[in-house]
Amino acid sequence: MLDCDINIIIKSQNRRYYETLLNNKFNLNEYITINQNQVSKSSSIFISCECDMCKTIFTRKRVDVKSMTFCSEECRNLYMKNNNPNPTKDKIIVYCSTCQNEVGVNEAKYNNQGNFFCSRECYNQYRSFYYNKEQIYNYQDLVVECTQCGKPFKTCNFDIKSRNNLFCSPECYWGHRKDNYSELYFIGDLSIRETKPERLVREYLESNNIKYKQNCPMFRRYYVDFYLKDYRTIIEVYGDYWHSNPNIYGEDKKLLNNIQELQKQRDIKREQYIRSKKDFQFYIIWESDINKNLEYYMGDILSCMKNNKQESATTTRYALL
Repeated sequence: MLDCDINIIIKSQNRRYYETLLNNKFNLNEYITINQNQVSKSSSIFISCECDMCKTIFTRKRVDVKSMTFCSEECRNLYMKNNNPNPTKDKIIVYCSTCQNEVGVNEAKYNNQGNFFCSRECYNQYRSFYYNKEQIYNYQDLVVECTQCGKPFKTCNFDIKSRNNLFCSPECYWGHRKDNYSELYFIGDLSIRETKPERLVREYLESNNIKYKQNCPMFRRYYVDFYLKDYRTIIEVYGDYWHSNPNIYGEDKKLLNNIQELQKQRDIKREQYIRSKKDFQFYIIWESDINKNLEYYMGDILSCMKNNKQESATTTRYALL
């Protein structure tokens, strides 16, 4: 910045700063003259600057003035080129491993690479001569049987050493996972943050001495919010937004966004699967009902649950539409 004076107007946002700086009292909209070096660093006032590269005088907002100031991008690039703290190092001369021509490489490549090539042709020629069949780490001429279907197929020595199971196709891989690994997804603690509606339902069950399992794995397929083993009952706590409460969202109400539409389809598929298990009772309670009158709606569910009713006039409102 140049060492010169400028006129500024006292505003409500800068009044305190200049009164403290100059140890004086000022009125709003009063003009004062100060050295531009005293202007607040966050001010948008235009000040005069001198380019650190070409020495051209130009104006710029004070907030945009840094320790180094340039009038253009060209001056900045030229300054960085002449004063680069990390100048380009000279390349190291090596010889092509195929044709012995001289090649210039940087230091990192020289330290981490064993062979150097002057062209793609020399690289390909070197590989075709030195890396073929057994000399290639993934040479696929070993025949093994598929773990899932028993069909023989070719694989490499690396896969044989590093994998416990080998498959001839993606279909066999996913079939093996479905048959042998489904339960692994439901073993151990589930790290899911409890929502406020879920906490209220949990506290209600505890206050009524009803045993439950929260975030319980069911049918080797889904987690459910609450499973009451003594009553073979599943209770799902649905948030109004994420699960699209039909009393709030619909054709004549609030429109669903793409995320809600996708989640609704998932909920329908999930509910149909759980309801197909005839030995279980399934109930859904909405966030708005919990906030409105938890005692009433949970009491309604418990009453139907204890009477071993799968559907009733009072529980149809919980069905997923």
